[in-house]
Amino acid sequence: MSYFRIIDVSKNDPAWQFIRRHSPQTVGYSENESDACYFFFAATDSSDECLGLCVIEVGPMPFGPLAGEVTAWLEDILVLEAHRRRGIATALMHAALRRAWSHGARHMQWTVPYENLTAIAFYRKMGALFIPEEDPSSPNPERYYTAIMPNACMPPKPTAGK
Repeated sequence: MSYFRIIDVSKNDPAWQFIRRHSPQTVGYSENESDACYFFFAATDSSDECLGLCVIEVGPMPFGPLAGEVTAWLEDILVLEAHRRRGIATALMHAALRRAWSHGARHMQWTVPYENLTAIAFYRKMGALFIPEEDPSSPNPERYYTAIMPNACMPPKPTAGK
């Protein structure tokens, strides 16, 4: 088993360029939304090479039945193909959930396309619940799930070095 660690990433860290390269749209959102609270995580190896990333946004829901409730949105999670199936995505997700819960989020949500079976299996293993969605008004109708991770799925405390 190879070593990796999960780090918090700010715009001054070397890992920021990895996040910018692999999640440019999310970085753009974070730079343009002054009232949003974004958190960036990277998985790095012993030589500080980035293996994966995770980005969440935490804040009050602006509309709907949960308006005003603190929620988290999983913006992006990615592990480079050569480093998959080593627990990195699980560790990134646990770090994101811990941060969301520590900021008062009652749940974390995101979307995943119906056809992304690998991601669906991973999220199901993590404890996510799924709501089937469709956008028939779209010129190319999308079919996806809204995935929700309730706060009751608090991940365990991190364990030392993998």
